[in-house]
Amino acid sequence: MKNLLALLFAFGIVTKSYCQELPKPSPKASISQRVGLTDIYVSYSRPSKKGREIFGALVPNDILWRAGANEATLFRTTSDIIVGNEKLPKGTYSLFIIPSSADEWKLIFNSDTTLRGTSDLKEENNVTSISCAISKTESVTETMEYRFLNVTMSTADFILEWDVLRMTVPILADPTNQVKENIKLALKEAEKDEKWLVYRNAAAYARDTKMTDQGLEWIKQSIELKDSWYGEWIYAELLAQSNDMKTATKAGMQAIDLGKEEYKEKPFPYESRIENAINEWNAQK
Repeated sequence: MKNLLALLFAFGIVTKSYCQELPKPSPKASISQRVGLTDIYVSYSRPSKKGREIFGALVPNDILWRAGANEATLFRTTSDIIVGNEKLPKGTYSLFIIPSSADEWKLIFNSDTTLRGTSDLKEENNVTSISCAISKTESVTETMEYRFLNVTMSTADFILEWDVLRMTVPILADPTNQVKENIKLALKEAEKDEKWLVYRNAAAYARDTKMTDQGLEWIKQSIELKDSWYGEWIYAELLAQSNDMKTATKAGMQAIDLGKEEYKEKPFPYESRIENAINEWNAQK
């Protein structure tokens, strides 16, 4: 018998049971989302409804819940963000929820990331807690899911959906300070004849995010170093944002002239777009 077992082990037919990896009823999942210049990661396990009543039953009201299954849900942010109305410093946190029968739940970020459940949670490790809006979904979500919706250059909605409920948590990851530091670094590293491009790209970002005054400073520095049709176009749009329609029109006309010069005998493809903008600005004078 011993010889038979030795032979089976030799051919890998018999293995130790603790080496087995088996599927779990609540499989692991992860999501990530960049908001501004901040990367946010969520790692969790996904329980399923399986015909059960979930909130108020399987997940009791007014009792701490691990916000998933198995190990505690983990939430990581690569820079400081605003969650709800509270600041959450850069770092990794265990995520917990206190559901209730009301329209708001409590979301808790705890600095202890080794927790498996709720029993060992220490309140002194809670970094922040916020109230979260709860709404009903149009259909049943069978397996619990975290998502990010309504993502912009600086904001996103962090969503939990399960059964017929949705928890919505607004997140603000304002990249302004990071952008300014990145621009300083880019200017430091750029060759002398490329600095105009750094300023122009920064001004384009400022235009898109309505940082009008800062954008005007950057685009003027770009144009002083090297004028271009696109630089004049950004300048014109920023001037229009500041309600200086007269100067915006002049910059727009300059953009058309430089564009025709750059494209030479070919049609300047942005001419009609800039002309339409100029007409709108002239109507607002």
